[in-house]
Amino acid sequence: ITVWLEFRRVLFRSEKIAKSPGDSISLMSDMISLARVDGQLHITEKLYIKQIAKLLKLSDAEIEEFFE
Repeated sequence: ITVWLEFRRVLFRSEKIAKSPGDSISLMSDMISLARVDGQLHITEKLYIKQIAKLLKLSDAEIEEFFE
């Protein structure tokens, strides 16, 4: 539950972060690391992260790079 609360908090900050590409990349990396903390990346986590990435105005190719 704590992870999802953090994701929701991030969602509200995404417009401000989208103005800074470096911060957007850092945020994506942190969110993926947080989602994988249990050793898995669940489909719901991945979909949610992709939604935030779209709000950050990242391309589909950029988004997929984060998950590799």
